[in-house]
Amino acid sequence: MRCWVWHCRTSRTCRSASARRSTCADARWPRPPVNCSLPWGSCSTRGTSPGGRCSTDAQTTSPPRRRCPGGAGCGSRPRRASPGREGGFGVGPRPAADRLGANEAPGGGMDPYVGRHLNWRALTDDDLVDLDSLRGQIELLDDPVVSSLERLVGMDDVTDLSDNSVGGWDDFGNLLAYGWNIVDEDGIAKVYLLGGVHPTHRYLGIGRSVLEWQQRRAIEWRDEHRPGEPVWLGCYVDHAQAGLGKLLEKLGFEQERYFYDMHRPLDDLPPLLDVDGVRIERFDQRHATDLLKLHNICFRDTLGTRRVGNSVWQESLTRDSFRPAWSWVALVDDAPVGYALSGLDEELALEGATFGWTDRVGVHPDFRGRGIAIALLQRTLVAMAEDGCDGAGIGVDTTDPASPGLLKRNLGYEPRDGLVLMSKVVPAEHP
Repeated sequence: MRCWVWHCRTSRTCRSASARRSTCADARWPRPPVNCSLPWGSCSTRGTSPGGRCSTDAQTTSPPRRRCPGGAGCGSRPRRASPGREGGFGVGPRPAADRLGANEAPGGGMDPYVGRHLNWRALTDDDLVDLDSLRGQIELLDDPVVSSLERLVGMDDVTDLSDNSVGGWDDFGNLLAYGWNIVDEDGIAKVYLLGGVHPTHRYLGIGRSVLEWQQRRAIEWRDEHRPGEPVWLGCYVDHAQAGLGKLLEKLGFEQERYFYDMHRPLDDLPPLLDVDGVRIERFDQRHATDLLKLHNICFRDTLGTRRVGNSVWQESLTRDSFRPAWSWVALVDDAPVGYALSGLDEELALEGATFGWTDRVGVHPDFRGRGIAIALLQRTLVAMAEDGCDGAGIGVDTTDPASPGLLKRNLGYEPRDGLVLMSKVVPAEHP
């Protein structure tokens, strides 16, 4: 089974062979069963993410630029488009005690037992370095579309680790599998399921067992903190992860939202569109606070999204890759009603290419259907072209898988990689 990680994506490309070998050499034992000097095949750039959203029907988000738990960088991985699958010998009877004596959770509350193949206990802050190492090894082979844990679900901080996570170790103390429930109590109770299994321990049913544990733990958390209420469970699946998608379907999850990366060259640009009664001007820092409020209004009714906090928003507007000159704001009577915020793809810049990426696009619900988003994006493309960009990209989040056709017809974007959000709602009466 492939790593199931979700919510935000950074535009990126394959690294050079030397960089891949360096990545492999830095990985902790057990190393991925692959010769890092082997060719990986072609890769595509990408940048979709569900943290901020395009609010006409589609949405975009800022690429993850934060660092992974434990302080190591999140880095991109070379992508292979082979579908994942879930193996399954099942899980045997529970032993009387784990070999590491790790069945006891901190405080004696949560039961961390998952299955017989590994030794299970709750994760703690002391495990963050090992967790980052495991995730790096998973991503080295799988190259998931999303990798940044915090940005994935719009968190300001890494939280709820010991209460809502579990790790599986071998007898030598190597972390080989994990599951982490990220809780969002804003509105309806929501729990995002993150997890993964090391490539050397797949096809043993471990991934399925971890997901089943996460579902049980989410219900336990609901009963402890939000009794008598439904709880929403969400999991993001790379389009190449066919096995994970089928497994989630068996557990009652359904497809809820779709995420696409779209790209286009910067020649033959469409003519600029003016919208009656709307003034469009370049982004300025004086717009920052009002745009955060607007952004959260744009997506407040979208299930499966989190409200963006001030620190995450400000960080996205102050990082080196952000380009105010490529970012635009739509105003009516001096109040912002739409925005398109863009930045430079830093990894492509290291390879000598200048590629613009639109991080966030939104239009106030009361002003949709007037062409504001198209007008904002047209100006974004022109600004990128004037600055000599080689191409442009955007990440789209939509409930309608046909929505990318609108951007293709009006702006010439072509779809590339994709994700799907799968979810289920556990009713209040569920035991």
